Amino acid sequence: MMEDWLLDDMKGVCAYLKLKKMPASVPGKNGYERLQHLYKAANNVYVKGLGAGALIEALDMAVIRAKRHAALSVLEAILGVTIK
Repeated sequence: MMEDWLLDDMKGVCAYLKLKKMPASVPGKNGYERLQHLYKAANNVYVKGLGAGALIEALDMAVIRAKRHAALSVLEAILGVTIK
């Protein structure tokens, strides 16, 4: 799920939601449920899809890319993407 990838930058998610401290673990069986839990803790509601645009803009994609390197490296090679 896309939400699993977004949670790779937990620090960024918590900063975006203005949560005072980052939880050691977040309950939920998948990334969607975990994001819902975090949004609820911030008195907000997570909207899947296009509603997540502001969250995505606030995240550090370099952190997510580093954690998902194995999954992204093949796609980056096919597309000719080079990261400096």
